[in-house]
Amino acid sequence: MKIHKLFFVLIMLFPFVVSAQLEGLGEVFKQAGEDMKEKRRNTPESDANPQEQNVTLSPQEEQNAADWKEKYEDNLDELKEGTKYFNTKELSCIFLMVIYLDSYFDLVDMTEEAQNCKAKYDLFGMQTMAIATSTTFLYCPEGLYNMGLGPLSDIYRRDLEPIIRNENNDPFVAKWVAKLVRVSGLSVEALLDWRDSYPGDTILEMTSYWMPGYILPTLLGIQQRMEALGCGG
Repeated sequence: MKIHKLFFVLIMLFPFVVSAQLEGLGEVFKQAGEDMKEKRRNTPESDANPQEQNVTLSPQEEQNAADWKEKYEDNLDELKEGTKYFNTKELSCIFLMVIYLDSYFDLVDMTEEAQNCKAKYDLFGMQTMAIATSTTFLYCPEGLYNMGLGPLSDIYRRDLEPIIRNENNDPFVAKWVAKLVRVSGLSVEALLDWRDSYPGDTILEMTSYWMPGYILPTLLGIQQRMEALGCGG
């Protein structure tokens, strides 16, 4: 797969085009992909160096791309199924955040593992696209954040904890809980054993990925790393 094709495919497939809440986001990705293709087509450097358009990926990078596409398709199935389990506004938001963050972490891992300079550069570009587009449903995590620790802990204990406890009895729930374990950094046991602490902390930590304190320095850091690569254009 050529790197410019991979970039376009990843834009089109990024799995947080996920619900009626995000209606129209697919068009954002489609237009972004077309704009990127047009930019590459009209870049003078590309015309002068046509070999730039023929950079191929390593077998591992090819496999990473294939794995991510497969995971995207699985996520679409999850999103359709999830409405049966995450059937309140708050649960739906938590569900979406976990799906997005799990996919975003995949993208970050892919970027770090990429050996090809152009592949790494374009994957960094995908990270900026992912972060920027995630702000289109900022109201969802922001709404949870504004609820505060106490109410979030009540929602966790009353609504989310029973879902987590059901993981051994339902393959769908088990798959989603595995994503929650990854993005929270907590084991299933830790997600269920809060004793006198506040389980809402886990939800609050996830919302931090939509806050300016994360988004702004992360975008700046990505831009600096892209410039340092020296293979853009």
